[in-house]
Amino acid sequence: MDNLSDQQILDLIRSGRAETQAELRRITGMGSSTMSCILKRLRDRGLVHSAGTRVAGRGKPATVLRFAPPGHLLAIDIDGSQAEVGVLNFAGMMLEQTTVEMGSAPQPEASLRRLERAARRLVDRARVDWRDLRALGVNVNGYVSADGVLEFSTVLPWRKTPLARLAQDVFGLTVFCSDGRDRAVAEYRHGAGQGSEVMLYFNVADGVSARPVVNGQLFRGGHRRSGEIGHVVVSPNGAACGCGQRGCLEASISGPAIARRIAADLKRNAGQARVKQLLHLASSGRAAKTIDEVVRLADEQQWPYAQRLIDEIVSLAGKALASSAACFDPDCIVVDGYVFRDRPVLLRRLWLAAHACFKPAGTELAKLTPAMLGPRGKFLSLVTFVGDSLAHAGKLTG
Repeated sequence: MDNLSDQQILDLIRSGRAETQAELRRITGMGSSTMSCILKRLRDRGLVHSAGTRVAGRGKPATVLRFAPPGHLLAIDIDGSQAEVGVLNFAGMMLEQTTVEMGSAPQPEASLRRLERAARRLVDRARVDWRDLRALGVNVNGYVSADGVLEFSTVLPWRKTPLARLAQDVFGLTVFCSDGRDRAVAEYRHGAGQGSEVMLYFNVADGVSARPVVNGQLFRGGHRRSGEIGHVVVSPNGAACGCGQRGCLEASISGPAIARRIAADLKRNAGQARVKQLLHLASSGRAAKTIDEVVRLADEQQWPYAQRLIDEIVSLAGKALASSAACFDPDCIVVDGYVFRDRPVLLRRLWLAAHACFKPAGTELAKLTPAMLGPRGKFLSLVTFVGDSLAHAGKLTG
């Protein structure tokens, strides 16, 4: 973008730091007429649009501004044995989506070809010309380098895989690869973190992480590995972790880790009625459903084994959250992941466990807020990531 002021204003809107003209003027110190001219140029280029109004003070409602470059993107979220594929615009509206089974031991090239065939059918259904797609965004569970190499994954047998290059060869599109970290950014800009300065995104699901988002930008760290609290060793002689260590937090409280532990603990008691369903879920790898059943057995049946397991999960998660909060001093903590999602009692217990470990200057820890985006988060994270990548590459228009 030629005009530096235009870029500055676009970045403020894109990052979620400002969403009204008054907020933009307050941050930049620009006059009303200058700001109006800049916003007109951004609107004319299709980079910013109005998204309703917001009441602020006693004045008339303020127009809410959103970043939304023209065009569509193809989004693919790969997580173990299946992938979600979607066609979206940059405002986050889904046109079409589908699920693709990847198989038990997928190879990168064969998997990408399978996904490309499904994606072409999806794009046709969405009535979008393949040649008009702005980019392909790929989320994969694992560590992804800045140049799109999947270093390793705890749920896929892929190591040192040049995922961006392979995907570009197969799809023929500009490709941006992420490891899902931008879900935290999406939650900041579109979900529960709106209005905060420093948001901590604490996720406990198939993995465990604590991602800091500062003024709308994810703090990635020197090696793009910030927030990987799940790979801190909490029990040196504990279970093996997919990262190669033993006793990681993720190997103790992630959904798959809990399922594996239950399967090992209860295999001798498979004949008991209340154990049978839980053991079936745990042994079949249905981690989210396993957590649901453990919580039910702890609450409704007061089963001591389930209660002890929940106590341990909450305690370890609370210590991890307290450590993360001590490092980043968030004014907002957003909790996501199926281990705590839609469980207000467990969320309250998590806050108490964290607060017991860390009382900043004698004050209370920031309140915990459930994530708002739900299943849409995986796709909105790609919309956010690809939009930011195009902005940094100077490829937003044309």
